[in-house]
Amino acid sequence: MIRRRPAIPVIASLAAFAVSNAGVLSAGSLNGTLILRNALWDQVQVEVRVGPSASCDAAAALRVVALGRDQRWAVVSDQIVCWRREQLPGNPTAGWTAWQQAQPAPGAMQSVTL
Repeated sequence: MIRRRPAIPVIASLAAFAVSNAGVLSAGSLNGTLILRNALWDQVQVEVRVGPSASCDAAAALRVVALGRDQRWAVVSDQIVCWRREQLPGNPTAGWTAWQQAQPAPGAMQSVTL
């Protein structure tokens, strides 16, 4: 029996790829894809930075995005991807969580639940 998942909207960034309802189309085979998914909150702010080292504070800020429940953000990169979210979603004075990071393997997709 084959189960099909419904198409899920993807919020995407970086000029190296385009997004369609079917998923992420990458322009370069050296890039990997990290998919950040909000599974818990009605909405949560997520910050992503991309850079060549594990020092997330020194990496270039990509952007901050508000992800609704079950929304995904696909980040395509050949560098280290750092992300963090609001500590208490909906309370901007609570600050951010500690940085998390991953380096997507070339041509691979890695999914992370926030």
